[in-house]
Amino acid sequence: MVFNKNYSKWIRPILYGIDLCIILISTYFFLTKDSKNISVFLFLWVVLSIVFSFYSVYRFTKITKVVSLLSKQLFVFILLVISYLFIIDSNISFKSI
Repeated sequence: MVFNKNYSKWIRPILYGIDLCIILISTYFFLTKDSKNISVFLFLWVVLSIVFSFYSVYRFTKITKVVSLLSKQLFVFILLVISYLFIIDSNISFKSI
């Protein structure tokens, strides 16, 4: 009996899930408990990760490319979250952001 040891196809979906869980938990505890806002933040993360090809990292990808992708993704994501919260005129204080 031969087993297929090709588990690498599961790495990206697992990383997506872990990142979305981290965003969900940190948003819930630090920013807002409103499910609409949380779903908007998760949607923004997914859209940005597709736009920046955030998860297209391989074993041979240089560390500078990984750091560049991460910094772009985080910077634009934080910028969009703060803009979204400002637009909806949320009661979240600037200090908590």
